[in-house]
Amino acid sequence: RAILFGMNRWIARIVFAVFALLLGATAGADPRWHIAKSGHLVVIGDGGEKNVLRVARELEQFREVFHLLLKSRVENVRPFLVLAARDEDSMRQLVTGYWERPAGKRPAGIFFGDEERNWAIVRGDLQNPTHVIFHEYAHLLEEQSLGPLPLWLSEGLAEFFGATVVEDDAVKIGAVMPEHLAWLRRGVPLPISQLVTTDWGSADYVQGKRASGFYSEAALLTHYL
Repeated sequence: RAILFGMNRWIARIVFAVFALLLGATAGADPRWHIAKSGHLVVIGDGGEKNVLRVARELEQFREVFHLLLKSRVENVRPFLVLAARDEDSMRQLVTGYWERPAGKRPAGIFFGDEERNWAIVRGDLQNPTHVIFHEYAHLLEEQSLGPLPLWLSEGLAEFFGATVVEDDAVKIGAVMPEHLAWLRRGVPLPISQLVTTDWGSADYVQGKRASGFYSEAALLTHYL
């Protein structure tokens, strides 16, 4: 959903990259890449085997929590492929288009899908990498369970669920992310009328600095509601 330009070209690049990663991982050509599979998802990453296994385990737990809270139809969700890039350079190789636009977003995660497949590409080197992964997975679960949503609510719910913390014996949900509060204190909020009419092509969504404000305000309004 966040592939805003050259969809077919992007999918072709990523399919080729995934094929190369799978070939390298299975043949042992590049030991940095590892694969973890479960009944609902496949995680491929170059940040170490333990990290890939952790991502797969936490996504499965997150999926179960989403189901318990919203009674969502998660059993019907199509298989989900996650590419867990170890850093910005690794992610840039997969989605170069974002770095070709000087004023564009430098995404930490991207989700897109069609009738046959669902993909997410995420960075694993951030301070809270699971937030990005949960955010992108929440988009998929939202789509399957709730249907089309306004952009502000789709991103707001993804941020709400993205703040989930999975521990060994507990799952914590509903926290307000400090960066959103920090933005509210220093930024200039969008008028609500502008927030709720923002769409995929709006500058408030596609331009880096403005997008940060949109995400924060959408997250805080959703949390408040």
